[in-house]
Amino acid sequence: MDNCCAVSSIPCVPRAGMTGSLAAGKHPMGIWNYYFIAKLYWFFGGQIGLHRWENLCFAALLLIPIEPRWARLLRQLIAIPVGVVLLYHDSWLPPVSRLIEAAPNLASFSGAYRLELMERFFNGQIVAELLALFMVAGLLSLKLRISSFVLLTLLAAPQLSALASLNSAPQQSCANLCPGQARVEKPQTQQAQDADLDTALENFHAEESRRQVIFHKPKAAPAFDIIILQICSLAWDDIDFVHGDASFLKRFDLLFTRFNSGSSYSGPAVIRLLRGNCGQQQHDKLYQDTQPACYLFNKLAEFGFTPNLLLNHTGDFGGFLHDIQDHGGLNIAPIHNLGAVTYLNSFDGTPVFDDYDVLSQWWTRRQSQSTSPVALFYNSSSLHDGNRVPGAKKLPNVEFYRIRLKRLFGDVGRFMTELEDSGRQAVLVFIPEHGAALRGDKIQISGLREIPTAQITLIPVGVKFIGIPKDAISSQIVVEKPSSYLALSDLLARLIEANPYAGNWGDFLPQLERLSITEYEAENEKTVMMSKGERYFMRTPDSTWMEYPK
Repeated sequence: MDNCCAVSSIPCVPRAGMTGSLAAGKHPMGIWNYYFIAKLYWFFGGQIGLHRWENLCFAALLLIPIEPRWARLLRQLIAIPVGVVLLYHDSWLPPVSRLIEAAPNLASFSGAYRLELMERFFNGQIVAELLALFMVAGLLSLKLRISSFVLLTLLAAPQLSALASLNSAPQQSCANLCPGQARVEKPQTQQAQDADLDTALENFHAEESRRQVIFHKPKAAPAFDIIILQICSLAWDDIDFVHGDASFLKRFDLLFTRFNSGSSYSGPAVIRLLRGNCGQQQHDKLYQDTQPACYLFNKLAEFGFTPNLLLNHTGDFGGFLHDIQDHGGLNIAPIHNLGAVTYLNSFDGTPVFDDYDVLSQWWTRRQSQSTSPVALFYNSSSLHDGNRVPGAKKLPNVEFYRIRLKRLFGDVGRFMTELEDSGRQAVLVFIPEHGAALRGDKIQISGLREIPTAQITLIPVGVKFIGIPKDAISSQIVVEKPSSYLALSDLLARLIEANPYAGNWGDFLPQLERLSITEYEAENEKTVMMSKGERYFMRTPDSTWMEYPK
């Protein structure tokens, strides 16, 4: 049978019964060859995973000879949505269930922002390389059975990828580069590594569930305010990517350089901060009840701090205010913005108020009140993706972020100066929610934060002690150990107990070297990132581990 396909599992059909492109015998899958060629190109480039057997089954169904012509046309019509679904399944995009869950939020995006997000998926270089590859494949198909080469490459894709990775980085384990590989043969060393990572994750959660910061009663009531400024969309990597001026961060007395936000979305991040008295919780437990001692502002209230809540936005999007009040334990009404000017229009069309204007007016009001201590939680969305200046011309995303970052640093800096000039005592904490994901990577486009990578979750956290003697801290104290919200609660607990504003800064500062350490682990719903040395590993929604590409 000289007309058999190159892959023995594909049915053999005499040429006499074939028509059109199938009769040529060189590209029986027709245009679908280019679909699989594009997939293989993206897979070997690390842009997608590859569920090998599902793709091979899809290819086999396309190869089965069908008569009459209307049946072939019907198969093509059915194959189009199947191909789209299979491509989405191979991609690193969020599971469909996440899209359905997020549909109301996505629908609230402005039309301009939705268009901008779609444009980010377009990469001119990749399109040009694919077109060149298609041209080569088209020329080869004139002489060769191109479908046979496509099928053989699909069959061997995981092994070829592993071999290429081993040649380029022999020190790394590369046998499991896509979620689909969990259903094919795995080397025993890879299975052992996956088991080790599962065990490490279980141990991490077990250990974190036992950790809690204990607030001890101070000898004297605190006479200083606590001001926590949580900033959306700012990570170390974002500052580096836009070549931002980080000199503002030098103003802080204490700077954390390995602080992990634990999440890459606003809701989970604010809950983690407000529950920072206890160890790092699993994502799904953030939306369940927890013990009252875990709530930071509950403890601050116990020691005489009056809680204040202030936002420079409405707090409506994604139920953010609900997360603060119901899941974060700060169940008070936010203070009105007091007539602050509108600075931006948010990605959903709602106003974003000027940071300095909101904070300065709050501080003016605060100084007219009693001297009893206040604990303020402030949240800013000025750096959030998709914001626009009302009536102004749209700027490139990176350039506009750089402008807003400079203004944010300037606004917070002015507010810090105002606090210092007031003569009051206060502890100011500058802490982002998560990064903006400006850089993007092979797996996630710029702005997409479904996977909580280190680029997104390693954030700059600074603490400024307002109103201390000039010689109390001679130089900035840098905390380079891995840390998270437990360290911040630990710091505030030590500060309240020691009360260095009473004059014992020399005794208090050494305690900053003993703040709680938290090893790196970050997660969103069904996706987990862990570190192992300098390498990062991701557990995908189907519970498969892969080393995250650098």
